[in-house]
Amino acid sequence: MTGLSSATVTNVMSALLAEGVVVEAGVEESDGGRPRVLLRVNGNHRLVGGVDVGETRVRVELFSRFTRPTTNQGSSSTQLPKG
Repeated sequence: MTGLSSATVTNVMSALLAEGVVVEAGVEESDGGRPRVLLRVNGNHRLVGGVDVGETRVRVELFSRFTRPTTNQGSSSTQLPKG
């Protein structure tokens, strides 16, 4: 889906947990192995931002604590010059 390895996702989410941006929201049983830990955005944080730096553009989005994108005022996408 994202092209990120599970180790990379685990490291990023661990950092977000340590910073308090996301918190554990419960556990989901699995058919084998460890149960999945469910995460949610910490309700004490009003907004969470994301940055996607691509080869030809940079995209910045802000999300509310309900994980919905904010209005267009909170989203920006810029084409990068070639070369």
